[in-house]
Formats: sequence, C-alpha cells, structure tokens
Amino acid sequence: APIPTLTEPSNPDQWHTLWVPTQGHLFSDFEILKHHWIIEHSEEGCGRYFIAEPDPETFKIRQTLALESSIHDAHLDPLPGFERDTIRMRISTPAMPPEVREIDLRTGDSVQLKVSIPPNGHTESNYIVQRHYGISGDGQKIPMTIVHHRDVTPSAHSPVLLTGYGAYGMSLTPGFSASRRTLLTRGVIHVTAHVRGGMENGYQWYRSGRMANKDRSFDDFIGVAETLIRDGWTSAGNIVLHGGSAGGLLVGTTVMRRPELFKGVIADVPFVDVLETMLDADLPLTPPEWPEWGNPIESADAKRRLAHFSPTLMVEQRPYPCIVATAGLTDPRVTYWEPARWIHRLQSIAEGGPFLLYTELNAGHGGPSGRYAGLDDIARIYQAVMQLFALPKEAPYAL
Repeated sequence: APIPTLTEPSNPDQWHTLWVPTQGHLFSDFEILKHHWIIEHSEEGCGRYFIAEPDPETFKIRQTLALESSIHDAHLDPLPGFERDTIRMRISTPAMPPEVREIDLRTGDSVQLKVSIPPNGHTESNYIVQRHYGISGDGQKIPMTIVHHRDVTPSAHSPVLLTGYGAYGMSLTPGFSASRRTLLTRGVIHVTAHVRGGMENGYQWYRSGRMANKDRSFDDFIGVAETLIRDGWTSAGNIVLHGGSAGGLLVGTTVMRRPELFKGVIADVPFVDVLETMLDADLPLTPPEWPEWGNPIESADAKRRLAHFSPTLMVEQRPYPCIVATAGLTDPRVTYWEPARWIHRLQSIAEGGPFLLYTELNAGHGGPSGRYAGLDDIARIYQAVMQLFALPKEAPYAL
C-alpha cells in the first residue's frame, strides 16, 4: 500500500492487500521499524508473531518468532526508536509467571529482563496446561484451556471450575494467575471455555455469537460442560461455573437451562436482567448496548430473543444448584438491582439453592478499589468454591 508523505497523502483507491490472516486468526497488533515489520495475529486467543521485510510493494515474511508454548498470553511492549533491531514482549502461561523479554529481530534470540515470581514461590513444572475442544450443539469445536496440578489425575470425581465470557469480541487469553493456585493446589481443574462472542478465533467468531446468533454462546458453554463430562474430566454435579458481567449472563443462562449439570454458580456483577435493561432507554449505557444485543423497544424480534436468554425471566419452579451473585452499589454498567432481582426470583420461585446475594456498598463494576480490597474480593469467590467442593483447608499439593 502506498505510504503517505507530507506532500503526497495516501489515496485509498491505490491501496492493495499485503497480507490476510488465516481463517480463524485475528490480526491483533503490529509494530513498524525501519528494518523490520512485526505482525501479531492471534489463534485461539494466543499471540503468534512474524517478522516481515519493510517493503510495501513485495510483502515477504522473513521469519516466525518461536515461542516455547503455544498456549500463552503475550503482547508487544512499546519502545522508543525507529531504527532499533529489538522488541520487548510480555508473556505468561497458566503455568509460567509473567516475564518481560527483549528479542533480537536479526537472530530471534531473546533475553529475559524481568520475571514476576509470586512472593510465596512457584514451580512451573507442578502445573499441566492443555488445549482441549468441546462440541457445541451445531457441531462447532470450542477451544478450552485446561490447567491442573501435575499430581491430580482427572477423573469423574474431579472438581472443575468452568469460566467463560463470550461477548463484545473480548478474548480470554490464557495467562498466569497467582491466586488461582489456591484452587489448583487443592485439586481443582480450571477450565476456560473460549465460546463464540469473543474473538479468540477471529472476527467471525465474534459475529457468530452476538445479536440473532447469541444463543450460540450458551450452546457452546453447555457443549463444553457436556464434553468435559463425556471425556472423563469430571461428572455432572461436579462443575462450578464462574463468570462476571456478560460472563455472568453466560453462566446464568447456562444454569437456568441445564441446572442438573452443575454444583454451583458464582456470578460477579452479572448482566442477568437483559430485557428490562435494554428496554430502559433512560439508562445512559443502554442505547450504546443496542448494537450488541438488539433494541427491544423498536424490534419485536429483539424483545423475543432477549426474553429467551434473560436469566431473571427464566426462573422456574424447579431445582437449581447453589447460586451466589455479587453486586456493586455504584456500578454504572450492571446496576445493582439486576442480580438482586434474579436472586429474589430464585428465592421466591425456585427449589434447591441456597441463592445468595453479596452487595458491595463501596464498589462499581470492577469491584472494590485498592490492592487488599481486591484480594478480599478474590478470597470471597474462592471461599465459595472451596465450600461448594468441600476442599481441604490445607493444600495437599505443592505450589
């Protein structure tokens, strides 16, 4: 593509395509240097990198940057200097703490500049990370990131914490979590489902899980749970769901449809009263959300669809597992009355439970501010998981 100058602006009519990512990949970042073009594209939510010759006329890939893990969270760090021959990369995996590397673009060699090891220590080899695939209702393969302790042998008795999001094109990248080891060292298998509605498998992955296609996100999540059971990772009644915001909608709708599969649900500030919120144009964030979910004020079809997967409207007189929902009193995105209405309807109509609501009086959508308040928030979530699974107080496996 012709490069614009101060005297000759770029003319879109003269543009031509240099490179197109593979179907299912997402062109996610780039860096332009004098002697190197660095291209980042993601596959199943994980960054892949190659170096191209800096020639807009004859685009040529010079080399691919080799990373030791195909399952990781990686991104480029900005650096000054147009003529440099190095880049900085931040990378972690579900087993490897975050580190910063400097990579020589001429040789591909890398130097570790910094690693953020948890204060209580960490042994990377104690954890196993795998890619597995669930099967959705329409036959689509859904990527899963699975991590567990090496001393845990998955079986029908294994406790599984299943998470997901699937909205707004947001991808769940498989990175490191120091706090997650609290559960892993007590035998929990952690599974992230990369359902449609995110962009883990490209822009089409997002489009196929929104608006009229939104049901696919829930079908994908249910398909992942069924696959985990069918393939012997766990069994029905040994899965706890966890999701926040739009991920709270994902877990909420899933448990309303298939409650018999799950032991419990933890929904952080869940978007569970979708139809009522999308009908209230006076809420400042409602009109900007219509392109994602549909406008039920103007469209009868949108109103029908939203009612079909709004967890608050799906509550029936039937048994559901324990459901814990959280709310933030000053949350401008998911108003506190959404989870309150859901839990109230469950307590009034449903069987089973218990159905619990925790409202943070000094928090918005992202939870309470401050380092220690944030840790308290995580501790409450993990305490719920530990009680649901009756996990031991002392971790039997090494960090």
